[in-house]
Amino acid sequence: MSERNLRSSACLGFTALLLASLAACKRPESAPLQPRAEWEQAATQASDKGARSLQETRQADYREGFRNGAAMVRAALEVGQRPYLLRLGTSPATVRPLGALPPGFEIEEAPLASELDPETGLEIRFVQGDLSMAFSRGQIEGFAWALERDRARLIKPRLRPALPRNWETWNETAPSQRLSAEGGTALIQRIPGGLLWQSQQLGFPILRRWRMWSDQNAIRAAALGPDCLWVETVRGELAAVDLETGVIREVLPTSARSTLPTGQELRQQAKREEAEQHSYRQGLLKRAEAGDGKAMLSLAHNYRASLLPRDADLALHWYQKAAEAGEPEAMLQVAMRHLEEGSPLRDLKAARALIEKAAKAGNAEAQTYLELLARSEGPETAPPKHP
Repeated sequence: MSERNLRSSACLGFTALLLASLAACKRPESAPLQPRAEWEQAATQASDKGARSLQETRQADYREGFRNGAAMVRAALEVGQRPYLLRLGTSPATVRPLGALPPGFEIEEAPLASELDPETGLEIRFVQGDLSMAFSRGQIEGFAWALERDRARLIKPRLRPALPRNWETWNETAPSQRLSAEGGTALIQRIPGGLLWQSQQLGFPILRRWRMWSDQNAIRAAALGPDCLWVETVRGELAAVDLETGVIREVLPTSARSTLPTGQELRQQAKREEAEQHSYRQGLLKRAEAGDGKAMLSLAHNYRASLLPRDADLALHWYQKAAEAGEPEAMLQVAMRHLEEGSPLRDLKAARALIEKAAKAGNAEAQTYLELLARSEGPETAPPKHP
């Protein structure tokens, strides 16, 4: 980590104060649902408005479908569940036929697709129907109307799941397969027409989840992510199946796996970075020992927060050296040590002198600290203003 990315710990006090004040603020609760009678009246008015564009013989079916779709959303919200997005058409998920197919017929499966709406995080569910049918059109529009009325409480975008690095070849002959990842374990199993899993995150081994999965779209490899089970299919798809719901959250081409570094490549990269950090630290040490104040400050940062072994004593030593060389940021760092409760270096007078010196050198944070000290001590000790 380069020193350009390090921030002075002098701002930690302000950050802690801000976090404490934020923690004291309770997240506002969602507004209560509109009373049912008012809501039903609004739904009826909306269905009447939508029905006007249809022939009179189709209007009653439209109104019934509208109220049906809207009521499904209302029922979910009343029991504290997140509804889903309703769409007409055939689901990308495979539907297994009952019994053998007639001669000459075969199933043509669509590629896997994400089943989460990226904007709201709601699950997408498909129903058979056609917008030319009045009831189906009304149901879809009633669903959308009800979702829009409570849009604020429903928006919960889901982060795109990260592609795992460690994949296991799928063992078709084994009754189940164990996958492990950082912070979790899962047992997965192919069953006729489906995929079954148990995960540690969901109460393993008690809780189970299942989703329909075609035998024709066989799995070649699998991996476990923080909240997703990833599978690679023979069609060249990488699908992230949500552990909790079974919803497909992400679908990528198999080629995406080839862009991930292997474990050996990651270890080699770590060794290169460590060597570069060591060389950088040695260069700073050489310059600091020659009297370069900027190098002293950077070296202190490096000993305090580096990928290499850290050393708090050496960090303080070089902060003190840099402060003596006239570095305002180093003066603040040393002043913070003087202000720490229980520190053997605690010295309020020395801390104030260093803060005043840093402020005089033009450090804005030091000037802020002086103003805070003045408020705590009284108006008679107001600090001088430094340009």
